[in-house]
Amino acid sequence: MPRLIKLFFFPCAFLMMTPPSPVYAQADPKKSSHMADQNTAQESQSSYKVSFDGFSKNFPKVRPSSGAPVEIVYVNFRDDHELVIAAAHAIAKKIPLGTELIVILGDQANGLGVLVATQAKLPWIIIKNKEGIEGVSKKIAYSSITSGSKKMFLSPLQLEAIKGKKVVIMDDVISTGSTVKAAASLIGDSVQKILGFMCVFTEEVQHTEINGIPVTSLGHLPVFPLKRA
Repeated sequence: MPRLIKLFFFPCAFLMMTPPSPVYAQADPKKSSHMADQNTAQESQSSYKVSFDGFSKNFPKVRPSSGAPVEIVYVNFRDDHELVIAAAHAIAKKIPLGTELIVILGDQANGLGVLVATQAKLPWIIIKNKEGIEGVSKKIAYSSITSGSKKMFLSPLQLEAIKGKKVVIMDDVISTGSTVKAAASLIGDSVQKILGFMCVFTEEVQHTEINGIPVTSLGHLPVFPLKRA
């Protein structure tokens, strides 16, 4: 008589594993190194190395989708778990005292911003670049060096959440400042005060303040003009 085999399934706890970091071309030690005030950065022909708070990595240089005649350092805040976790931990320690809510600027900064808010035990809203099913209370158009012309939308629920609050506005990278300035204009008359702009990196310009609002970052990324043929 065939023996019956019983299969037992035991519940397992799944751990999110950080994927191995992609390997980019290492900077040539004979080439010149560039020191930023807040981070150490080293340039090679195809990549740029940044360091902050014990984290260090090379990132590729690419042309922006806006078509600007420059190369920018491409930092993947969507899928680079190692970077996002390290940055969120570092930024959470720098949130100004008295902050009541974090305003996250959508797309690339979504996951990062939520991690920062969770570590800081603060509520958050995510301002998106397209209309949601919740409807629109306010909107504003702006232009970005990396992605061209865009819009921001604030829903009725978000407007209610930020009323009378002391907030910080958070983005992944601040370059010209156009994105955070647009966000400040969008929410400015609804909040009690904007305590600061926060980001992982400034880009091209090492901002310390924009329109009188302090800027807090972990490091700086240069922009590389393309050489004319």
